[in-house]
Amino acid sequence: MNNLILTAPERKYYAICEGFNNTDRFIHHAANYPLAYRQIYFKHQNDATCDDDQGCIGLCFETNEYIKTGTTLEISFTVHGELQKFHGTVTSAETRENEKYEIRLWLSSKAESASLRIVEQVCYIEVYLQYQQSRQEAPINRERITAEWISCYAANFPSV
Repeated sequence: MNNLILTAPERKYYAICEGFNNTDRFIHHAANYPLAYRQIYFKHQNDATCDDDQGCIGLCFETNEYIKTGTTLEISFTVHGELQKFHGTVTSAETRENEKYEIRLWLSSKAESASLRIVEQVCYIEVYLQYQQSRQEAPINRERITAEWISCYAANFPSV
């Protein structure tokens, strides 16, 4: 399994892939959250497969490695001590200025899309909480900061 740590700009708390807007339904993986991926050689069967207009979303992430369009991947990362796994098909791999590739992965089911949307929001909230804590000497109020993130950034997440 390939591991990578994303190093996005410090204040990247939005979810949309660069060059995309809210209607494109691709979430950019949360900054500074380790992500692992591996190619899988079987079609992941889930409750319903997704086509472009069936309520699914995709995930964007950066890697040093080119991944061919059409490749089926399993991605995984840990949130609050629990391993989260998702499956999808690479729809594009674009070269970025930093000699990395931005991979766009279309998820394989509506259920995974809905789960990913929630899990990514939790990741973004955790990154935001860490950032806010680093700016203050006293302990932060997690509920207040979480509500602040939701009011400022949650609307940027693509809908399923």
